[in-house]
Amino acid sequence: MNFTKRVIRRVGRKFLNFFKKKLFPKIKSFFIFIFLFSFAIFLSFEGAKLFKEYFENNIAIFLPKEIADVKNLFTETTLLPENKIIVEEKEVFLNEPIFIKKEDNFIPGKIDGIHDIMEAEIVFEKGFLTSTFEDLFSGNGWINQEQTTAYQDFNATAFIFPPKIEWKKINNTEEIRKLKSENFIEKESDGSLISCLSNGSCLIKKDLEVFKKFGNSVEKIKLPKELTQEKLFNLSIGALDSQWVVGGVFSKNGGYEVKVFYLNPNNFVFTKIDIPINSSYLGFLGFGGNDNDWLLVYSAYEGLGYRISNLPTGETKIINISNFFRTRLMGGGFEPAIIKINKSNNFDTCWYVFSLTERFPRFLKFFQNRSSEIQGVVDLSGFLTLPLVVEAISFLPEKSDYFYRLPAKIKYYDGREEFWLLSDFGFDKSKSLEIFSVNINNYSFPIKKAKISMLELALGGNQADFFISNNGKDWREVSLKEEISFSESNFEQLYWKVKIYPSNESETSVFFDKIVITFNFKAE
Repeated sequence: MNFTKRVIRRVGRKFLNFFKKKLFPKIKSFFIFIFLFSFAIFLSFEGAKLFKEYFENNIAIFLPKEIADVKNLFTETTLLPENKIIVEEKEVFLNEPIFIKKEDNFIPGKIDGIHDIMEAEIVFEKGFLTSTFEDLFSGNGWINQEQTTAYQDFNATAFIFPPKIEWKKINNTEEIRKLKSENFIEKESDGSLISCLSNGSCLIKKDLEVFKKFGNSVEKIKLPKELTQEKLFNLSIGALDSQWVVGGVFSKNGGYEVKVFYLNPNNFVFTKIDIPINSSYLGFLGFGGNDNDWLLVYSAYEGLGYRISNLPTGETKIINISNFFRTRLMGGGFEPAIIKINKSNNFDTCWYVFSLTERFPRFLKFFQNRSSEIQGVVDLSGFLTLPLVVEAISFLPEKSDYFYRLPAKIKYYDGREEFWLLSDFGFDKSKSLEIFSVNINNYSFPIKKAKISMLELALGGNQADFFISNNGKDWREVSLKEEISFSESNFEQLYWKVKIYPSNESETSVFFDKIVITFNFKAE
């Protein structure tokens, strides 16, 4: 009996040792594998279920290919309590979808082909979807070019009346002789810039130094300490009536800062002008106008503009007009010069900004429409037919009761000079103009309501009537924010048009650079 117990204990110990050392680790690994495998299967089923549920309750909206080159686009959404989706303006992330919650009354679809959209608003209503269309006129993809008769300036990104310009060479010997004695705003062959006051006093800017000129003598001017910093990139000068403006562009915090001073021609004392100007892009300064009313232009990839008025009270009024200095108009940036001309018979004012940069002709006109503020801009560069061998072009203002005269000096690389005359007769207002859109609805559902929710339009004494249609044939006149109902029809198109009636004033024009239309369609 004792022997049997000993055998059993010995066999038991061997079996336990074998199970503990050999069999148990294998069984343990096996069960761990089975557990993990089962858990993975469970997760895959649950994940698929959640994935399916998410995409059944959400919609992916992809950015339109047509606007992939626009810097700032909508890429994020916010759900508001009133069941409204706001698509916010954010930094662009191309090819990434936006997910918004799908409601029972919302029919999903891919938003595509929306031109110049910078923001959008999607509003859910019972059985309806309201969407917003916006056109900034940087192209003509949404304009019916065959029917449109208005002049579209693609650099100013606006519709205006056609400019009325005459550009011809001056051949009269006596007139050429007089022009040769005039002080044009021009750069010399060595890169220096000469800027003269009406009394004949002249200033010379070369590189980062400024000189005063007395007859044939030239003397260097000591610049203020703030203009002699090591991070100064470039220096600019400009003449007003009885004083100069001097400014510099500096590097600051990864961007660029501008500092501007008046320069008194009697004692050559600098007085700082408090205009806080900063830019992300390196550019050039330009100044021009009168002592009490002048422009500062910062020409860069994205330009900046300011109008400075010295009031009789002694205060300085600064108006930011940078909205006119858009990327296309700047063309990457140039060294600007500015001319202000007042018509003596009707108090109208025009500003001309032209390029001093070699082989970069640019000629821009800013018009006030007989008002106290600048209301529009037009790029007249294409009206100046110039040979490719032109080194530089400069202008000189002249007053006229009926139109603006700007004699021009053209320099060639072989040393030759020619004089031309630009006559600006304003705008061609011999007939009414129209702008027609193409179909702006990309959804396959009938339009039920529509309204013009916003316009950026300077009339300048002219008249404009707007119309909306859901078939391109039957037009209904609308005023701003007036909602039109198409409840009795089932057309899936939406069009807009405007008819512009001219006034009798040739120097004024409409400046139409934005339209926003909100429309509602039935989601069936």
